[in-house]
Order: sequence, then structure tokens, then C-alpha cells
Amino acid sequence: MKIINWVLENFGSIILFQFTHHFYGLKPAIAAALVFSVVQIVVLKLKKRPFNPFMIFSFVLICGFGLVDLLSANAEFFKYESGILSLFIGAYFGISLFRPKSLVEEVAEQQGRVSTESSPDKTFFFRLITLFWLLYFVAKALIYFWIASTSSITESLIFRTLFGTGSFYILLAITIGFSQQIWNLLLKLKWMPSTRGE
Repeated sequence: MKIINWVLENFGSIILFQFTHHFYGLKPAIAAALVFSVVQIVVLKLKKRPFNPFMIFSFVLICGFGLVDLLSANAEFFKYESGILSLFIGAYFGISLFRPKSLVEEVAEQQGRVSTESSPDKTFFFRLITLFWLLYFVAKALIYFWIASTSSITESLIFRTLFGTGSFYILLAITIGFSQQIWNLLLKLKWMPSTRGE
């Protein structure tokens, strides 16, 4: 349940936007994403929970891209939109690597899945997972750009829906569902700061 909440809080507006756009068009997609984000903010406010920075980031991206879509004279931008969006999201993950706590570590702490106490091993582990997410979104963007340049809008949409959603949930399952195994492997390989030099 925590994983579902995390996905909805961080990617809900983006997923809803793309899904609604595919079936109902641009204006309903923008409206659905905006309504979803407003409801989400109200619910968090009522629960007196802090706003997740990535949730705000996603909301701003949807507003920005939605506005560009509405103002575009043709659908060419929309073909490349998912690629550009993936690059922005990847950049957000990348920027967090230069903060004391990476994005994935902050989210894990907010969910109560890990302690808020810092340690070199914990920092290294979550930076590595964040780096995986960064590489995933960059690779996804490059694939989207290639598909957009060689396929029709309809084919691009089908690919994005199947590949984009499927690959996202696979990576989510691996990095969250197998986090303990990844941690143990890093210890075994002596990649963790505490095991180096042993």
C-alpha cells in the first residue's frame, strides 16, 4: 500500500495526464491532472502532512507541458513530449545526488521505511539507487526520442503506454522489493563504505 501511495503522490498527475490524453484528448488530460493535483494538495493539507518536493515538481511539469501543448500549432511537440519529460525527471533525480540526502532516501524516510539517522553506508546505498533511477529516465528519454522520430504519433503513444508504464513498475519493484537483497550484495562485494579496505 505504501508503494501505491508513493507512486500516486509522486507520479499520479503525470500518469493520469498521459492516460487521459490518450483516450480523451489534451484539454481533458490537463483538467484531470490539475484536479488530481489540487485534490492531492488539499488532502495533504487536511492531514497536516508536508508537501513532497517531487510532487510539486510533477505538478509544475504538467502545467508547463500542458500549456505548451495548448499553444502548439501542431502535434509535433507532443511526439517528443514524453522524452523531454523523462529528461526533466531524470535531471531532478540527478540534482538530488548533490544534496545531503538523495531523492530516494528522502522518500524512503518520509514513508517510514528507513531510519532518519545518517550513515555512510545508507547514504551510499540510496545514492546508488537514485543513480539507477537517473539512468533509467535518461535511457527512457533516448528511446522515446528514437521512437518519436521513426514512428507515427499513434505508434509512439502505444509504445509509451506499454513500455513506459511496464518498465517503470519493473524498476520500482526491483529497487523497493529487492532493496534488502541489493544492500546485502553491496556488502558482499565490499562496495559499502564500511566494508572497503577489509
